[in-house]
Amino acid sequence: MAAKTMDIKLLERNYKVACPVGQESALQQAADALNRRLEETKERTQLTNVEQIAVMTALNLCHDSRPKRPSLKRKFNCFRRQLNRR
Repeated sequence: MAAKTMDIKLLERNYKVACPVGQESALQQAADALNRRLEETKERTQLTNVEQIAVMTALNLCHDSRPKRPSLKRKFNCFRRQLNRR
């Protein structure tokens, strides 16, 4: 698949990234969304080191993308109710 180089801007820094032809808009939207999250982290944490901001944002994104699982206590209570119905 053919790729082209695109310029994106994150935290006021320019980056050149490879992008498959036809996916430029999607990449730009992803870069814009990431930049918003980076700016939010920067403002919320008062961090100034770009690497620290990137790591904190990455951790938050990973946490947000994890499936929400019910707590062990909630599972136990549900199981106990099921047993009591029998």
